[in-house]
Amino acid sequence: MKRFTETEKWVDPWFRSLPAVSKLIWLYLVDRCDAAGCWEVDLPAMEFGIGSTVKGSIAARFARRVQVFDDGRFWWVCGFTAFQFGKELSEGNAFQGKAIHIMDARFGDGRHAPEDGVPLVEEGFQASLPIPMPVGTRTHKEEEKEKKEEKEEKEKRKRAKKRDTFATTYTPEFEAFWKRFPANHKANKPGCASIFGAALAAGTTAADIMAGLDRWLVSEDWTKEGGRYIPGPEPWLNNQRWEACPKPARAVGPAVEMHPAYSLKGDDSLAALEADTERLRKGASRG
Repeated sequence: MKRFTETEKWVDPWFRSLPAVSKLIWLYLVDRCDAAGCWEVDLPAMEFGIGSTVKGSIAARFARRVQVFDDGRFWWVCGFTAFQFGKELSEGNAFQGKAIHIMDARFGDGRHAPEDGVPLVEEGFQASLPIPMPVGTRTHKEEEKEKKEEKEEKEKRKRAKKRDTFATTYTPEFEAFWKRFPANHKANKPGCASIFGAALAAGTTAADIMAGLDRWLVSEDWTKEGGRYIPGPEPWLNNQRWEACPKPARAVGPAVEMHPAYSLKGDDSLAALEADTERLRKGASRG
């Protein structure tokens, strides 16, 4: 005979807490009981089936899940019919009609199993009332939640470690570059530090990068329209733009037009930059 079974019983705290023999007894009961969930007690047959001796009180072993009737002649799995057919049975269904007939004979009510304070539960193992569990027992959902939280925490630590690694590799050369780059275009300092370090490891010098940056700071592209076309430092480094020679800004009067946000006022290299700017201005005027 084919029946529905609850596959989640293997992660249910109550079922997991049962001794091995009790698990076998429970599986034997839900397989060998009749359509109404009643099993006519035959301990020798059960012991032969599970390969173990059955000892102790069934009431104590499966409290709230199995009831004993007719002075121990029948054991009834609480809520069995509700799990298999639903709480309301119909005589029009062959299997449900059989269950109704059995319960009429045993309980006097073919459409409702006796409650008597016992909760109707799915296959009898997931009780609707709280039952004390062994200390440390967790449900499947709790275990899944804990695994998810552990995974998130691991990723969080990984990201933090990555940030800390970047933070400890901000060399003086990179800090000088970062300070000089236009302030309102800066983004992703850790990533830029990584690219900067890779460029140095590949043979580029910090002086090469700084010289290239100085050329761009006074270029036509970076000074027009208030610095609208200045890229972020990350793509600038990724594309090795320090190697380019951009067109200098057009000279206006005695000085090169620059947006105040890109002024190098106060920087130690200001004099060098002003000299370079003047050189570019004179070259533009001669042309």
